[in-house]
Amino acid sequence: MKLVKNKKTAINIGAIVAVIIVGAAFYFLTQPKEEVIVNWGARLTEPEIIFLAKKFYEKYGIKLNVIWYPTGVELRDALIAGEVDFAELGVTPAITGLSRSDDMVILSFVEHGGGKYRVVVRKDSPYQTMDDLLGKKIAVKIGSGCYTAFLKYVTSRGWDIKDFEVIDMGDVDAMAALEAGSVDAVVYWEPIPAMLVTKGVAREIFNFEGFVENPVVFASRRSFVEAHKDITVKILAAWIETLEFLRNNPKEAAEIVSREMAKKGIEIPPEAYELSLSHMNYTAWVEQRVIDEFIKIGDLLVEKGKIPPDSVNWDKAFDFSYLEEATKLVKG
Repeated sequence: MKLVKNKKTAINIGAIVAVIIVGAAFYFLTQPKEEVIVNWGARLTEPEIIFLAKKFYEKYGIKLNVIWYPTGVELRDALIAGEVDFAELGVTPAITGLSRSDDMVILSFVEHGGGKYRVVVRKDSPYQTMDDLLGKKIAVKIGSGCYTAFLKYVTSRGWDIKDFEVIDMGDVDAMAALEAGSVDAVVYWEPIPAMLVTKGVAREIFNFEGFVENPVVFASRRSFVEAHKDITVKILAAWIETLEFLRNNPKEAAEIVSREMAKKGIEIPPEAYELSLSHMNYTAWVEQRVIDEFIKIGDLLVEKGKIPPDSVNWDKAFDFSYLEEATKLVKG
């Protein structure tokens, strides 16, 4: 009888333990999953718009707190200050950011190629070449990658930036100024030139294809990515899918961008964005020559007094280890 009693006791204890385990498992499974919320700094670029509209990040369990910025200059400052966790930046804001903060790190490229930087004039203007613009009013965003391309071109021609009347303008102001005739030319990145051309306001007289690569990069803070590796890899995976969508579906992408811009009160036909996308080379991975040019642009910025000498630690500027993991994640 004693043996039977002990056996029953053991069975009862086992049953109780099993109930506790099942109950605990049920509790944890039925609790709402903790959401990962990333502070996302956004600009009105095609990759950003597609990234947010297609929501590739949701499949990786990530939600965004989206904060909008007018240009990469303001976005760079927000990234360094810790107001946002990731940022898509043009070459000049990225390099100046690296010169100001050892914590900033480049995780991936977004696109490259000088064709995205275009010089447009009013359709009825007499200007035909860059030589015709000497001494004229040029609208450009000072400190942008486009400005650096313009600066590099001016230097290659033996000119000085002071040979032009350069006016620092954001994209909306630059478009309005050209339409009003208060500037003679706009030197800007896509889709601004395509918008002006499609509207019948402007025509192109020059672009920087083959002259510069001026890559756009995807950056964060080293302290953030080291503390949040899983989040970083998943964000990069969603970013890779965004760039693949832009490459493989330009017409649909143009329609999405046009629709999303209309929600912000900017009415631009899809044809303008499709034209803009045709000038882009979207890819997270790039050849070494693109990285080399990125570094050379840093040398140019030092030469022009835009950043102090030796202010960028190029040995620590890039970390593609997270991109490697993200690429594996996307491939499944």
